[in-house]
Amino acid sequence: MTGINQTCAACDQTQWYAERHLNTCSCCREWKRRRFDEVVALLWQELLRAEAKHAPMVTPHHGLSVIRGEFRELEAEVDREKSDRMNPDMKREAIHVATMGVRFLMDLGKGE
Repeated sequence: MTGINQTCAACDQTQWYAERHLNTCSCCREWKRRRFDEVVALLWQELLRAEAKHAPMVTPHHGLSVIRGEFRELEAEVDREKSDRMNPDMKREAIHVATMGVRFLMDLGKGE
């Protein structure tokens, strides 16, 4: 990751902002962990919804097809947006892509 001079979202320090900072600054690591936990909670909710609505992935090709479909929906949302910011539709589709990746591992990785 290349760095740029900007203010850190977690600790408000203006500095050369690079991955090294995120890995060494304790407040940034804590912020990243909280954000990760928030994302995992969203994935869990979506996983429960998807399992109630759709049958399990039965083959790797089936799983890939599902993931590819979700990715294309995310791609369409990104292409539709004119700004550099994520909007709620992009977020929803990104959650779907990530959840289907998790479901792929869970449905097809049984017995490993």
